[in-house]
Amino acid sequence: MRIWRGPATVTGEPTATEPLPARTPGGDPRRRKPAGRSLRRRSGSQETCLEGCARTFVGKGERRSQDPREPRPEEVGARSSAGPSDARRSGRDEEGVSVRVRADAAARSARFRRAAAVVLVLALAMASVLATGGCLLGRSRVTVVDDAGREVTLERVPERIVSMAPSNTEILFALGVGEKVVGVTSFCNYPPEVAGVEKVGDAFAPDYEKIVSLKPDLVLAVGTAESQLVKGLEGYGMKVLVLQAQTVDQVLEDIELVGKVTGTEKQARELAEDIRSRVEAVRSKTAQIGPEGRARVFWCLDSQLWTVGPGSFVNDLIAVAGGVNVAAGLGQPYGQFSMESLLEADPDVIVIPVLEPSVPADLARLDGWSRLEAVRQGRVFTIDPDLVSRPGPRIAEAIESLAALLYPDLFGAGGN
Repeated sequence: MRIWRGPATVTGEPTATEPLPARTPGGDPRRRKPAGRSLRRRSGSQETCLEGCARTFVGKGERRSQDPREPRPEEVGARSSAGPSDARRSGRDEEGVSVRVRADAAARSARFRRAAAVVLVLALAMASVLATGGCLLGRSRVTVVDDAGREVTLERVPERIVSMAPSNTEILFALGVGEKVVGVTSFCNYPPEVAGVEKVGDAFAPDYEKIVSLKPDLVLAVGTAESQLVKGLEGYGMKVLVLQAQTVDQVLEDIELVGKVTGTEKQARELAEDIRSRVEAVRSKTAQIGPEGRARVFWCLDSQLWTVGPGSFVNDLIAVAGGVNVAAGLGQPYGQFSMESLLEADPDVIVIPVLEPSVPADLARLDGWSRLEAVRQGRVFTIDPDLVSRPGPRIAEAIESLAALLYPDLFGAGGN
């Protein structure tokens, strides 16, 4: 009879088979009993068989109590009767256990290295974000001073913004945060994307209920610290930033201010620098004109001869474009001229920032209008009021357009 037995795997299951040597008549030479030696020993009532199996008997059929710290007798007998084949199998088992221990240790080490790598990558990414200043992580608290002299602190980058002036709206969209604008005034019409944004009245008649319902993080307002709009918004517990630029340079400062509070400082610097370079190009050309050659301008807001004076944004716009405002003596941002005063000033150029054709027609019917030098020379122009009256990101275009009206030989003809 041939018995097939496979070598044990680590788990003790056979993986292949091979025949054992046939048993000889004399038995397995490896299991022969040594001659001249006693095969049995007695010790009291205990008898141990040394031929490969161990049995323990205790008197009167009772099992002896066993100290759990000591090996059982049958275990001792089993160890003593183990042959060479059992020893080899035991060695393979111990080797398998050792392999598993090493594999577990290697797996734990690999997991630790992967976790350490992830932590390192995250740390490097965080350091990169903080170094570039692309967002307000790590410096979310920002304190600025607005155009009303108020100190404004923001705890984080605003995600919901309401604009209370067309110029403010244009700045926000020019900086790429138009998607965060949740409310604008009824006068906000540029860029075209604002058409679908909720309307909240205007700076003179704000819809506070609508503004509150939009839950803004920040409201960009106009006016002063004591203006009704600012006080009203603050009364509802809103965070308010006032923009009230009165010069071209202040417009550039406001653009960078909005960039700081919205986390778009890089875009704001680039936009301001582009505007500044275009404005300087105009200034460098008008610098060639002497005081006597500069165009004297009357800015006509309506048929009642209302105009702009010192302290207004348009007054500085005229100066940057190379002109001289004939209403500089008003002593205030806005005022009204009489026809006598206008005839005395007798401007070289009259600019009407109104697109309604009824206004020029009404002006033409005024007594004395036809005697003005600008009218007789055909230098009465209309211009887009949104372009020239908003202290926002389109001021470079406004200055270029106005300069072309005043000095067509230097900049090319413009207006109509």
